[in-house]
Amino acid sequence: DRAAAGEAMLPLVQVMSVLGDARTFEIGAEALAILEPLPPGPPLVGALTEVARAGVLSGDAEIGVRDAGRAIALADEVGMPVPARALGYRGLGRCQLGDRGGLDDLREALRLAIEAGQSREAGTLYNNLGKRQAPRGRFHLVHGGDAPNFNGFEDYLP
Repeated sequence: DRAAAGEAMLPLVQVMSVLGDARTFEIGAEALAILEPLPPGPPLVGALTEVARAGVLSGDAEIGVRDAGRAIALADEVGMPVPARALGYRGLGRCQLGDRGGLDDLREALRLAIEAGQSREAGTLYNNLGKRQAPRGRFHLVHGGDAPNFNGFEDYLP
């Protein structure tokens, strides 16, 4: 079953990443090649997200932003909520391109991940957001409303 094979590849991205295996950047594209000819659904959204991740983390932010946008649009098309992971990588890519709107994407992705109970994803998003903000005086993490926010930080973009 091609759909099951493509979907089964997606968790390997995390495993290969933790192991420091460079193939982590290839698996999403391999899954995409399997899933793209099939009817759209959550596995295709996941594959597009992993291709976006590979683009952003390997230095091709424009490709990453494009593919993350495709994942987000497809999720909407098939009736899925906005995937926090895709939105986070779109935000990270936009930040790498000097687009301040990327910070908004990262903040919204963090909110979505927390709301969905995606603790590992939320941790990654906290890290990515924190790296994109430079300290101005003391750091204060304030919990209020739906998600924590960063006060006392200036936005930092390359």
